[in-house]
Amino acid sequence: MEKQNSLDFITWLNKQIDNANHVIRESQENSNFGREAKYEGVREAFLECLNKLTFVH
Repeated sequence: MEKQNSLDFITWLNKQIDNANHVIRESQENSNFGREAKYEGVREAFLECLNKLTFVH
């Protein structure tokens, strides 16, 4: 993957993680624990990808 593409993908992953964090907080406030659990899984998947990409660079 080219460096610029990698940086763009890392930026996109960070935005997705921020979005997941927002949904998790909102779900906690509304006691929607199923949605919270779903987005915690999504966040963990994005974090794992991000960690693998940043380890390479």
